[in-house]
Amino acid sequence: MQVVDLRSDTVTKPTAAMWDAMRRADLGDDVLGDEPTVAALEAKVAALLGKEASLFTPSGTMANQLAIRGACEHGDEIIAHRDSHVVHYETGAPAAISGCMIAPLDGDGGLFGEPDLLRALRGRDIHSPRSRMVVIENTHNRGGGTVWPLELVREVSGAARRAGLHVHVDGARLANASVAGGYSMREVAELADTVSICFSKGLGCPVGSALAGPRAFVDRCRRFRKMLGGGMRQSGLLAAAAIFALDHHVERLAVDHANARRLARGLASAGISGLRVELDPDSIPSNMVFLALGPEHGSAADAAARLAARGLRVIPMGPQRLRAVTHLDVDGAAIDRAVSIVREVLGSAPRAGRTADSSPPAAIFDLDGTLFDTFDDHFAAWREACREQGLSLSREQFARTFGRRNEEIIPELWTSAGRPAPAPAELDRVAQHKEQLFRDRFLASPRPIAGAEQMLRALRAAGWRLAAGSSAPPANVQSFLRAMPARLTFDATVSGADVVHGKPHPEVFLRAAERLGVEPARAIVFEDAAAGVEAAHRAGMKCVAIVSPGRTREELRHADLVVDDFHSVTPGMLATLLGKESCQDSRSSPALPRSH
Repeated sequence: MQVVDLRSDTVTKPTAAMWDAMRRADLGDDVLGDEPTVAALEAKVAALLGKEASLFTPSGTMANQLAIRGACEHGDEIIAHRDSHVVHYETGAPAAISGCMIAPLDGDGGLFGEPDLLRALRGRDIHSPRSRMVVIENTHNRGGGTVWPLELVREVSGAARRAGLHVHVDGARLANASVAGGYSMREVAELADTVSICFSKGLGCPVGSALAGPRAFVDRCRRFRKMLGGGMRQSGLLAAAAIFALDHHVERLAVDHANARRLARGLASAGISGLRVELDPDSIPSNMVFLALGPEHGSAADAAARLAARGLRVIPMGPQRLRAVTHLDVDGAAIDRAVSIVREVLGSAPRAGRTADSSPPAAIFDLDGTLFDTFDDHFAAWREACREQGLSLSREQFARTFGRRNEEIIPELWTSAGRPAPAPAELDRVAQHKEQLFRDRFLASPRPIAGAEQMLRALRAAGWRLAAGSSAPPANVQSFLRAMPARLTFDATVSGADVVHGKPHPEVFLRAAERLGVEPARAIVFEDAAAGVEAAHRAGMKCVAIVSPGRTREELRHADLVVDDFHSVTPGMLATLLGKESCQDSRSSPALPRSH
């Protein structure tokens, strides 16, 4: 089977000409300082970027971490976009290696400006970390392959330098940014104190990156490279590939960018329900195409596995997000084959039949904490279970763990008391005992959330389908159902027997919708936990959050509607919500949208 691999531009193989250059390389020992091809590469990169010196490294991660280690001290803070590579894909190295915090910034496409930077700056206060560095990722991976405009780099760099910050450009794909942005790599590098560039991505080399900056700084980082195990001996083989790539593979990146737009246009015009190209196909900035998946296709990981089985490799970048990256090993014919595979695998909706508009509206309730106030019952059960183990539990301690899985809570409580975490069998015994204590107490005096019964009756009268969905143990769900008022029943239920027991998960709500015979887009989930709100949205459903005891409005802010109780919730309001994309807060006016 012919495979089209679009997982990353790191999957490329050396071209025949690159192999020849590698075989002809003069070799020495770089750790001993006499590797001629590495020295030639480092001089070439320094000149290309307008810096005094550069350092060859095994990876882009090491290049970034050397810059951080060279510029920062323990207790310093680095300002970077929250979706940056240094935040998500470098294994917590800023903290582990350099003892630094990250101050994350927001901004569309991974970009931010001077006002964002200034808001993140720390004042001169002995209690605060020291703002020391700003990182600009160009192009920006998770942002969609976004290219930083040169003027925006200049704006952020100027503000950072006036504030005394070290400016580092994570230029893993700086060559792509240069070609797409119409500026030279040097123009960007001149606005930074240090800059990294990767050879093993779009430039097509098997291994290697470089860090460029002032000579004294690079010499300092050379020592840290050795400390981190990054010294390579006969690395001229790899340096020769990088030299070849800089000479022959930069301008051709425009082909990769054109192929990315070709891919995006093909997928956008395929008319596949539940599949959306995140950006306008003609506005794809570089060599990355991001796809948003609807719940009918399962998770991104599921969809990627199905595509791989048919010969197309892409990579999940979130629960419902896929990434495809074009590169020099993929031509136009391969792009067209990729579009055909996506049409074949995802083009037929798994849930054929009724359309979303023809489905009846549905309400799916997470029983625990949504229809019933269970905070005090859970707390009392946990306190009794802990007391039997010789542990004390305060209400404040419990509030911090409320809503988490037993398998997470028990080890934490034991450890905080200075005791080793219990063995699995003991953990299971304690968890089962706690759940029984909870059921006994809850059933003795169930306390419905104010207005819940009236709202359920109103929904039933208006023709809504009702389901109770929870990942709690089946016995707990049955306890909730027995506590419901007489003649008030659900059309479907889901419990921990139907899905993996644990935190709220999209599968809980999708399974409930399936049993109700409704499309996810026609369902509203009622939740009381932030994890449940997220799960509902991942399932493609609207979410109403109830501020139950132990919860706050702030943690529920991403729900589509936030209410203190159900007195103000009507079927008409919910029907309107099914057609809206905005967030609302019932304390002010249900008709007024509140932005996320």
